[in-house]
Amino acid sequence: ASGHALIGQMLATLGRFDEGLSRMRRAHRLSPRAYVAGITVALFAAGRYQEALDAVEPVLLERPDYLFARLFAAACRVQIADLERAREHVAVIHREYPTFRASEMRLLYEGRIEMVDRLFSALTRVGVQV
Repeated sequence: ASGHALIGQMLATLGRFDEGLSRMRRAHRLSPRAYVAGITVALFAAGRYQEALDAVEPVLLERPDYLFARLFAAACRVQIADLERAREHVAVIHREYPTFRASEMRLLYEGRIEMVDRLFSALTRVGVQV
């Protein structure tokens, strides 16, 4: 499963979204409680924000403190113009992770991966400090 997930992430990063997503879904079938984040990232990278949201928000029902999932849920909500719900996700981030700043993540990826630039752009629109 992890091999499919790794290849899927690489393909999505290269812009081969459908192939990457197919690999991520195969990894998820092999290990059903894993790889939802990878599927979410691949869908977000492909600009399929509602599908990404549909993949990630159920995870938050089980793990409301899953920061990575919460960040992507907020960004997906921004991209589909649901700013009110995006701000609700951000409020949870501020409450549960009061010292969180996305700046370290941004330093690693900004300008290198276009999808990450879209992620940070969306998050800054609803109050995540980067």
